Amino acid sequence: MVNGTAGSPSLNFGSETNTGIYRPGAGRFGVSILGNLVLDIIAAGLSVTGGVTVTTTVTTASGTAAAPAITFTGDTDTGIYRTGANGVGITVNGSQVARFETTGMTVTGVGAFSGAVSGESGTFTGTGSSAGIQGANSVNGGTF
Repeated sequence: MVNGTAGSPSLNFGSETNTGIYRPGAGRFGVSILGNLVLDIIAAGLSVTGGVTVTTTVTTASGTAAAPAITFTGDTDTGIYRTGANGVGITVNGSQVARFETTGMTVTGVGAFSGAVSGESGTFTGTGSSAGIQGANSVNGGTF
């Protein structure tokens, strides 16, 4: 069988000769639609050109703050990871900045808000000399 190209795949479908399966290069398996490579499978993984629609659960590895499971191209230490059972963390530059668990939310660092922040009464715990909520009525730890 010949390797084929995106515009003329080796295996095509009837009269639509520019849609099918071909070999884009050594160790690669490609799918083309209307002459465009849309799916490229290599030993290291899968590359998709265009959008992906998922109609069921997506499962990933847990990851860590230093190496999150969901990252961004060129910034692999920033993203989302699993902190433990029923917990999700957000990491920036390899350090956790937020954690969401059944007991609540934890934010590390300084938060900047625009607009109103509201909620039920609760406890605010801060550390360091600048800990607290600053605004019209400042709170430095304790109940608010």
